[in-house]
Amino acid sequence: TRLRWHANVRADQINPSNLRLMKKAGCFGVAIGIESGSDKTLKEINKKTTVEMNKRACAYVKEAGLSLCVSFVLGFPTETESDMRETINFMKILDCNSKGLGIFRPLPGSYFYNEFISKGVLLKEDIDWSDLGNFSIISKYSFCDVPRARFEKIVSEALEVMYGSRWTAIHKDVLLGYPKLIKEIASKTKIKIARSENYDSSTHVSYIPLSFTSLYNNLVLVLRNLLPLKIRVEGRRIVSVIRRIKKNFRYEIYR
Repeated sequence: TRLRWHANVRADQINPSNLRLMKKAGCFGVAIGIESGSDKTLKEINKKTTVEMNKRACAYVKEAGLSLCVSFVLGFPTETESDMRETINFMKILDCNSKGLGIFRPLPGSYFYNEFISKGVLLKEDIDWSDLGNFSIISKYSFCDVPRARFEKIVSEALEVMYGSRWTAIHKDVLLGYPKLIKEIASKTKIKIARSENYDSSTHVSYIPLSFTSLYNNLVLVLRNLLPLKIRVEGRRIVSVIRRIKKNFRYEIYR
């Protein structure tokens, strides 16, 4: 199939046969909201999964040859430092292509939101609605059973485990669409540009602001986007055919 897509799937919905069908239909990656490495926390938030179930689901995704993206959350109500440690330890051992970390926030309409409003723990007039979906920072409210100063240190440690030693891979179209933002990020962390249609392929180019590579990428992408969409789509199809022919040719030589 020419359709390429990425799926968000619950761990309790994943099995080898479904993954094989998804891959055959063009799926190249799966994202799982693991949320926590603590069975106690998973039960508290009514996730209806277990740590063992999450491990098994991740293993199935990797065995199927799909890209694996996982996400975690810290700061759940009643969560202790011990629970968070279990989550961080899970992050360390997990074999995946990318990870995401968020800080708990009780979104309007959720069970925790309604409970906190009814008990006066959370006040509607104090909510910053313009920043409601920003899970990357700690809000002024703290809901876990850990002092705020200590919680901030745990979050910093988790972020280091998540992103400290990994390259951030982005597609070349993102470089063109947001050159200023990408240059700003690249000045602080390691970035690689994916040159193929597969975000998780080995064909990545290290990106350094104002380097020859970045200038070349920008020039090629600008020229490419000057072409009409129909020509770009047809060009993609031709390149795909050429790659397939080359792959078959190499296979015949090897055989």
